[in-house]
Amino acid sequence: MLKANIPKILAVVAEKSRKLIAGTFPQAAVQNAKWVAANPGRAATYGTAGVGLVLVAAPALVAAPRLGVSSIGSVVSPSLFATLQSAGAGGYGVATIYPVAQVMGGTIASAAGACVAWAKPKSRSKA
Repeated sequence: MLKANIPKILAVVAEKSRKLIAGTFPQAAVQNAKWVAANPGRAATYGTAGVGLVLVAAPALVAAPRLGVSSIGSVVSPSLFATLQSAGAGGYGVATIYPVAQVMGGTIASAAGACVAWAKPKSRSKA
């Protein structure tokens, strides 16, 4: 009996979600744009922190596209190029490259957090 109602339930949920998003998203976008215009430094800092957190949470999103395999012939095994090539092919280099990307992301996010903490006592949000 529940299986028969699932399409109807999903249709109701989809319609209510559509109405909620259509009603709130434009207002939220305008409010966010006003806040960014009033606080450009903080917005940039929060954006930077977001990039750092993405690097920590999913380093493959950033590292994998950059690790294309090239065809230059024979490469010495312990070299940086060999490690990058291996990571691009999903080999042993992944275990080296992804943690490096995560450390870089953690550093970026920490630096952005420090900037927020340093700037917070000096100024209040304008919006």
